[in-house]
Amino acid sequence: MSSSLFIHDAAEKLRVSRSRIYKLIKEGQLKTIRTIAGSQRVLVESIEDYKRRNSTQDQSPSAA
Repeated sequence: MSSSLFIHDAAEKLRVSRSRIYKLIKEGQLKTIRTIAGSQRVLVESIEDYKRRNSTQDQSPSAA
């Protein structure tokens, strides 16, 4: 079973709002699972992938 975080924990980890997390989920940038009780949890692996993708974009040289 993959590790996962509640929406608010994912938001804290990425230092963004909960609404931003929901937007990233809707855009397909974060992956989630549903628990048996129906709550939505964000996969830690997708958070790490997202952070990697964005740190790579931040380091790319600006177009002059």
